[in-house]
Amino acid sequence: MNARWIVLPVALAALAAALRAAAIDAPHDASFATGECTACHSLHNATGAGLTNQPTNFTLCAGCHDLSPTGGRLGFPWGTADQATPGSGGSHHHWDSPANNPAYGATAPAPISEMGKRVKNGYLQCSTCHDQHAATMANGGTQHTSIPVAVAQVNVSGSGNCQLALDQPTATAAARGYLIDMVQAGTAGAAGTALFRFSNDNGTSWFGSGGAPYSGSNGIQARQNVQLNDGANLTVTFSQVGAPTCQVGDRWKFYVSYPFLRVSNANSAMCETCHPSRVMNHVAVEGPGDGTTVFSHPVGVALNANGKNYDRAANALLDANGVLQTTGDGNSTNNLTLGTGSTVRCMTCHYPHNADSNSLTVDVR
Repeated sequence: MNARWIVLPVALAALAAALRAAAIDAPHDASFATGECTACHSLHNATGAGLTNQPTNFTLCAGCHDLSPTGGRLGFPWGTADQATPGSGGSHHHWDSPANNPAYGATAPAPISEMGKRVKNGYLQCSTCHDQHAATMANGGTQHTSIPVAVAQVNVSGSGNCQLALDQPTATAAARGYLIDMVQAGTAGAAGTALFRFSNDNGTSWFGSGGAPYSGSNGIQARQNVQLNDGANLTVTFSQVGAPTCQVGDRWKFYVSYPFLRVSNANSAMCETCHPSRVMNHVAVEGPGDGTTVFSHPVGVALNANGKNYDRAANALLDANGVLQTTGDGNSTNNLTLGTGSTVRCMTCHYPHNADSNSLTVDVR
């Protein structure tokens, strides 16, 4: 009996480590955070839903998401005053009011659904819509990189003058964090002699050429468009400005991730989970009504579906300032994005976060 109880904590620790390595994507994993379960969870006597160590889901998430020095790449911010209030303002979906709000056509998702299981006391919480463990591109949402694409970055530590640029990741790039570490001094570029290694867990383990464990003799040449361990999905380009050359100990950090959506939001499916009454065709809008559908713009139908031909064609949509959208005005946040079959969807016009209701500004997303 005693022996079993002595072994159990060790087994549990090993199990927790295995789950942590397999079940958390960047940047919530050890590449940018601690990666420890106890950073967010309390194993016993937890006060919050889902065994979190904070009384509310929002309080837990805001612990990191309000700390971004830029106010937009890790944080948003997530102040309570930023919640949307109809007719008043705000830039985020509301999270501390009841999910059921008949006045605005909002209903809580079904209790047995993946989202509905995570409605706390009738209120939405961050994890109602987001799965903080799995950043999969399959559920949609804009790919996010922690550093700008194709912009040379100076090293975050070290004395050399190497620069690293993240090449545009493919649409299927894995959600993963990277720490780049120079292990041999030299020049960077097409004929570079500097060598580096990289880590996906903030330096706990290291990889060299071909993604094999770093052995001290299999460093990777610091050159253009060099692959790490996601194949052609993700490459980086090294350069340097003047002298001295790249130095041992020069380091860079970045990650690629997605919005951690709990279920697929293809064609605004997540929006329709809570706002089903907004999904209507032109017949319901133009009347006569059916007595239950809330008046709205047609949703789920293509432009010109009513045959009256006063809608613009899908390839002739305009930006808010009147510029043809296909030409572009440098502001992607005011683009009208149609769904499958050029249908109008909730997110054609709306966005749940960082939407300031001014279509001429560029919102950080």
